[in-house]
Amino acid sequence: MFEARRLRMIDRLIAAIVGAGVLVHCSGDCSTQLCEEAALVNLNQVTMPAVDMAQSTRFYRAMGFLQIVDTSHYARFECPHGDSTFSLSLQSESSGSSTTVYFEHEQLDQWVTELLAKGFE
Repeated sequence: MFEARRLRMIDRLIAAIVGAGVLVHCSGDCSTQLCEEAALVNLNQVTMPAVDMAQSTRFYRAMGFLQIVDTSHYARFECPHGDSTFSLSLQSESSGSSTTVYFEHEQLDQWVTELLAKGFE
């Protein structure tokens, strides 16, 4: 039972959350200048819609993200490690579109165990 919950949690984490930065890989088919310019690209933030701002902000704070902006219609979070941020913007209803953002965690199994202990499923 625990293993199934752990795998579901990993799937949800992989599918539901925000990524940290942009990794640029040059296949060798581009000019050196283009590769150097692409390497300077960094993802500043991603903004996702939220229908229930209070519930959404509680969720991300409980996961360990630091909330740095808190208004009734907009919230912004910092990732615990690195410089990446993400935002929530209040919407009156679900737009039907989906956004998938990925986080990386060096100790994923440990993090999942901690989240399960906090009551996440």
